[in-house]
Amino acid sequence: MRAIGETLDDPDASTSSAVDGLDRDVLERLVPTLLPRRARRDEAVEAPERVKKRAMRKMNRASAKKRKKVKKDRNMRARVLTAAFSKDEVPKEKEKRLKSETDKEKRIVDPSDDMEVIIHGLETYKAFKTHHKKTYVQVTWKGRRQTRRKVKTFRRENTDNPQWGSGEKFTFPNCSPHGKFVIKVKEARSLGMKVVVGRATIPSVVIPRDGTKVRLRIALLTRRKKAKVELVATLGKSNQTEPTLGDNGHWGNAWTNGGNGTNEDGDGTARSARDGLDAIIVNVVSARDIFASDASGTSDAYVKCGFDTAPIERRYKTQVVKRTRYPMWNDRFLMRIEPGGDEHAIVFTVWDKDVFSGDDFIGAAAIPLEVIPRNGDVCDVELPLNRKVDPNVSGEFCWMHPRATSDCGVIRVQAHAVVGEEAAKVLEVVKLGKIGRADGTKLARSVHVAVVAARQLFHVDAGGGTCDAFTYIRMDNAPKNEFCRTETILNTLHPVWKEGIGQVFTLISRPGCSSIIFDLYDRNTFSSKVLMGRAQVSLIDLPADGSWATITTPLYGMDANRNTLVGGDDSSSPWNSPDRVKGDLIVRVSATRAPHENISEPPIISENDRYVNQHDTTKYLYVQALECKKLPIRHLKLSTNAQIRMALNTHRQMIYGEVQQNVTSDFVFDTQVSCIPKTSLSTTLTVQMVGEMKPIYGSATCTKFTRKTLHWFGWSRGHGGASEQYVAIDDDESGDEGDAAEFEDGDHKFSSGNAIGYAQISVKDLKPGDIVKHKLKLCPLVKTKSWLRALEDDLGEIEVLVGCGYAKDAPKDLRKVDHVARRAIGKFSMNIVSVVGDKTPYQRVAPLIDNVLGSVHPSSNEMFGKHVYATIMWDGREEHIKSSQERFNFAVTEIAGDIRVLIRCPDKLSMSDQILGVVSIPVTEIVASKEKFIDAWFNITPPNSMYLTAEDMADASRQVCVYPRSTKRPTDWQGYVRLKISFEPSTSNSEWQWYLQQAPLMGRTPHIPDTIDGVLQSLQRVVESILMPFKTITRAAIFMSVCPKESRTPKMLWITYHTVCCVAFEGEILSTFMLLWIIPGLMFCGYCSRFVVDDLERIASPFESKLDDAEEIRRQVHDMAKKRNRKMRKFRDEILERIKLEKLQNKGRAVRITREVVDMGVQRRRAKRARMGVDDELPTITSMFMPQHFINHIVAVLTSANPAEIVLRLIQKIVWNLLKVLKSAGSTIVRIDQVISSGGPKLMPGVCTLVGANLETTADNLDRPIRLLTYDDPKLTKYFSLLLVAFTFAMCCVLLALKKCIRFIDSYSVLRLWHALWLVGVAPVLPFSSGPLLRASTYVEYVIQLIVGLYVPVQPLSLQTIAAVRDSLENELKDDYKRLRELVQRQMNIEIERRTKLSNKKTDDLQKRFSNNSRINPLGWLAYAHSRAPTSLTRTHAHRTRAFMVPGDQNPPNVSVFRKDVDVGRATLHLFSELIMFAIDVPIRAMSVPYRVASIASAASLNVYDGWVRFTAFNWVRSKERKRDVGVGKRELLPFGSRKVSVQPTARATSGVVDVVDDDIGERSVRA
Repeated sequence: MRAIGETLDDPDASTSSAVDGLDRDVLERLVPTLLPRRARRDEAVEAPERVKKRAMRKMNRASAKKRKKVKKDRNMRARVLTAAFSKDEVPKEKEKRLKSETDKEKRIVDPSDDMEVIIHGLETYKAFKTHHKKTYVQVTWKGRRQTRRKVKTFRRENTDNPQWGSGEKFTFPNCSPHGKFVIKVKEARSLGMKVVVGRATIPSVVIPRDGTKVRLRIALLTRRKKAKVELVATLGKSNQTEPTLGDNGHWGNAWTNGGNGTNEDGDGTARSARDGLDAIIVNVVSARDIFASDASGTSDAYVKCGFDTAPIERRYKTQVVKRTRYPMWNDRFLMRIEPGGDEHAIVFTVWDKDVFSGDDFIGAAAIPLEVIPRNGDVCDVELPLNRKVDPNVSGEFCWMHPRATSDCGVIRVQAHAVVGEEAAKVLEVVKLGKIGRADGTKLARSVHVAVVAARQLFHVDAGGGTCDAFTYIRMDNAPKNEFCRTETILNTLHPVWKEGIGQVFTLISRPGCSSIIFDLYDRNTFSSKVLMGRAQVSLIDLPADGSWATITTPLYGMDANRNTLVGGDDSSSPWNSPDRVKGDLIVRVSATRAPHENISEPPIISENDRYVNQHDTTKYLYVQALECKKLPIRHLKLSTNAQIRMALNTHRQMIYGEVQQNVTSDFVFDTQVSCIPKTSLSTTLTVQMVGEMKPIYGSATCTKFTRKTLHWFGWSRGHGGASEQYVAIDDDESGDEGDAAEFEDGDHKFSSGNAIGYAQISVKDLKPGDIVKHKLKLCPLVKTKSWLRALEDDLGEIEVLVGCGYAKDAPKDLRKVDHVARRAIGKFSMNIVSVVGDKTPYQRVAPLIDNVLGSVHPSSNEMFGKHVYATIMWDGREEHIKSSQERFNFAVTEIAGDIRVLIRCPDKLSMSDQILGVVSIPVTEIVASKEKFIDAWFNITPPNSMYLTAEDMADASRQVCVYPRSTKRPTDWQGYVRLKISFEPSTSNSEWQWYLQQAPLMGRTPHIPDTIDGVLQSLQRVVESILMPFKTITRAAIFMSVCPKESRTPKMLWITYHTVCCVAFEGEILSTFMLLWIIPGLMFCGYCSRFVVDDLERIASPFESKLDDAEEIRRQVHDMAKKRNRKMRKFRDEILERIKLEKLQNKGRAVRITREVVDMGVQRRRAKRARMGVDDELPTITSMFMPQHFINHIVAVLTSANPAEIVLRLIQKIVWNLLKVLKSAGSTIVRIDQVISSGGPKLMPGVCTLVGANLETTADNLDRPIRLLTYDDPKLTKYFSLLLVAFTFAMCCVLLALKKCIRFIDSYSVLRLWHALWLVGVAPVLPFSSGPLLRASTYVEYVIQLIVGLYVPVQPLSLQTIAAVRDSLENELKDDYKRLRELVQRQMNIEIERRTKLSNKKTDDLQKRFSNNSRINPLGWLAYAHSRAPTSLTRTHAHRTRAFMVPGDQNPPNVSVFRKDVDVGRATLHLFSELIMFAIDVPIRAMSVPYRVASIASAASLNVYDGWVRFTAFNWVRSKERKRDVGVGKRELLPFGSRKVSVQPTARATSGVVDVVDDDIGERSVRA
């Protein structure tokens, strides 16, 4: 070449011998390749010498560039510093040849020659000392005529000497002897820039291939002279001895018959793998835990499948499922067994799809043909993926990714053998290869599905904590537009379809179909539907004869919260993993298989097969983070902002803790307890620690501005947890300043931060009441930051308290309670059988529009589940019941509580619910019932603004009391509900412990109207409570006198007890043991009065218009008494008037005493008393403390039929008197201008309610002790009486012992008691008492002058005391107020201690509802008994509830009894108002028709066309089309139509309509 170049450089030179010696053909081929295109075009024009010269110059430049590059690479070659060898056994090298249709033969040398590279670490010197360094190593294999394979280590941050250990291990398959490894050390800089800081090239020839591994310490070549980088790595031949798939008949470890290729039939004769097989339908279902070959931690997976002898061109591919490690394909292929073939297995190879490079091999698996059953069953197996596969078996060379481990994942496949005539039919209809979703319709069979119920669904709707459930049903190989949809069950977590019969549909099963897919959704009105879970039912497990099979299948849902917390995505776990279970779905399925005939109609469902959906109450998890240790902080900072985040696998919302600001590596969390709903399916609680949360600029300013704006409008933001509520401001200056400071810290909003690590806690075995402390080590996230990868083993520890309980409100601090759930008194089970009554407001307003919209309800008296539903409330908890086929099991912890059933109906206009009424059943009534079971019709109490509002019914803190019902109100909704309630008592404690030892829940307040009448009602209860002791004693006397026969036994018992006490204690019964005689006497009186009260309640009427005998007599007595008082007043006035006239006559006045004159005087006296507010009907009361007219005013207010007028008159007089006082006092007391300038006096709404609440509390406190003695609750009175008598006896014994001890000491001691009395009397006049007396007087002066004297000038007590006060103040103010500062400090310490004690006391009071609080102190038991004692309202409620109750075995009561006295005028007005409402509602509902169509389309995930098809009864058109004959060459229509289920013996359930859509059917229907 050099000679050629010299010759070409000289154009004038003659042809030399060197040029003449060249081959002419070689020169002609060489020169044109070096010429540019233009030169080639002008080749014919230019001289040959110039062309040759230009070509040689170009060759010389290329040669010089190559020599320069080689010299540069030689200078950059790395130096190996140290090397250590180790010998391992390596299998022998092999040679493989591959046959193909395109290339006759391919050859690869040493396919098992795999090289292993382990990167240990780096050491840098003198350079690269930059901050925030992110370093990683890139290893590249470059082989001759081979594809480059490149792999990177994980980044290491904030270190000059990164270390990877043995974790960065790479295996490069098929490394030829002529290749090399290129190792580069790179740094990631800002803006995505990556800089190479060192490199080394290691030829393959220096790596031993005899099994020896060498550990090298390599000095990398850098571009900086002073820089030095050393790499430590281990290289050698891989020693993995995994068998190759397909080698010598090895088809994987899953098959025991690996190499024989034959199997035996039932008669013992051997058969080959192909015997009895004509065609095979293969379903590639899914895979799990496959290798993540992409940088995102996932793979874009697809599968190639085919016979082991088929070339690569005859193998089939599935679809590509992107970005997942758990792909689901569900692709089916039809493969035919060719006669004379040598197939032995079906081979599956899993690949990762790459766009800009070759696809990566993930693994391979195989199914031997001999294991596929020939009897029609499906071979459903999960096969582990092999790393190595024989190229002749896979049809191509498959090399694993360098990062791949030995566990490549598992693939699930199904193989179904089609033999005989069935194979011929299938091969005639379906083409070989991938089976389309609409293929094989002619061979389809009917599958009948009944969706019955679901339970334990998770909370989707944030407001009510429920969901609106509906289900899509489809076959796994059906087209996208072929599905069915159930109706939507609103506001429940346990839906039941068609009263337990189930909503029935009919689908078709094409060849290759293996399962039915159920997708359960939550419907949202103004947003898209939410997928709650997916379930699959395999057709293999169903009876072959087509009978119904009831199946409970779990619902698997996407756990987005868990994926976020662990740093992954939906592909980080399989779709059907146990921690993804979101509920249970109950279905009935009927399908036939060969040899049974197809059943086109669904089988009959019996009435006895109604499903009862039993479910338990929701539990709650209480989570409190305590402390965190060794929290990593980035960039070596001293502090950071951290937050804890939590999620439960069955809860949709993620829980965020408070941001811990400016915390160090070791810190303690602020007290915060989070509450998460828990079901029986809850298994794992995931906790994530987040750091590096930076405050958002300006967030604090915006928050403060919002708070001040709300404050200006008179509202302030309350701390209500996740949901912010606004409450009225209380202008109290004594608020806690600590709360304000804490609120200021919460003004900042923070960024999302960096997730540091996570930990998982198993909560499956956590029982109610348990509190478990967990000390968890944080685990690295799936996708974590580079600066955290170096700290994977030291991410810190977190300490968490986890408890489980029943209350929805979490305790304030888990560290202060030993249990978070109260002990249950037993298990209650409730079933709402039926609800009958008036039509709901929605039924009554617009039935015509409902018919137009297609929401016509069947005409039936039964309402529950169709028009109304129920909400059960107990112990501050609630649960929704939607169907009579639901049986709800729950535990009650308060024996003195009630079980409340709210009856609701949907309001279509306001898109909310309306409360129709309530039923409240005391727990004691159920516990005391026979066999502890109640089956009865309960009257539903409707809301009433005067007695019980709808808000009070839904408020657990309000007490429900059945008010006296009226028969004159046409507007009240009336109804009855039939309840079945059973009770199973707990065996852990005795009954007396529930009454005395268990701490009671917080008391409930009755409804108090914010009116004067409400206050008067409360005042009347106070008067009744005051008179209750006197009534009790009097009633006992009445019982002993009126009922001698019934009182005989109590009299004998009292005589016996009284005699025993007098004989035993003698004279002490009048002193020490007096209480032991009084308290049992009160109990005896209460027991006797109970009989009289029962007689009164027995004759009492629950209707306000119907009077009982006692009430009627009472009113007669009052009328007669008033008449008597009027006559007495009249006679008295006549006598006084006659006396007055007689006196005037005696004085010589000209008056006449006649009847007319006397009557005129009586009228004047009566008018004067009326002006003074004295009522003649009231008795005359004389008092030395209050004047007569004032007493008469009070009595008139209490007894008047319209007391509001009297009260207003009183207020008028009080205001007038105040104005007169202000006028006479002058302007020194009040400044009118200041009052006007301040905006006037503030209004105080709720004053009547506040007064009434205090009066009700007073009445309850006065009423409960007497109710404890009157046997209103017999069991509570029994336990209380025994405890009180025992305690009284013990106290009397102690008093007796103390009394005798004092007498003994006083008799034999030198000092007497009167000595101490003498000392007290003479002490003040003794000399040593002058100093203390003066200091006491000075203190009194100090208090008077500094407290009272600053407002009103007060004369000093004496000169000495006022001077002493002055000297004391001077001492406090001198020395720069040092003593004053110390005094304030002491006062603040005392105040802080007081507030802390008060806060702890409030917290302890709130914790009572969570802890057991089994007190040993009998005084505490007495307090608990007093809190549980019934009141007059409780007793009245129980009596009226029993009065309206009807046994359950009788017919439903008629609600017309509540309207038998309705006034015609009021009824007409009510009807007129309903007509007006109907007229207003008609245009509103007419305008909502397009919205109705849109909602149908959105709820079913259909387009506008499908929605219109549903709205116009498209199924009828489609059924008519199917009756036409099918011509030759046309596609056959689907072999089914609309289905209707028949129920025996009643037709209570309605049918589900088949909703299967096909393309050709849709087109023909549109044309029709």
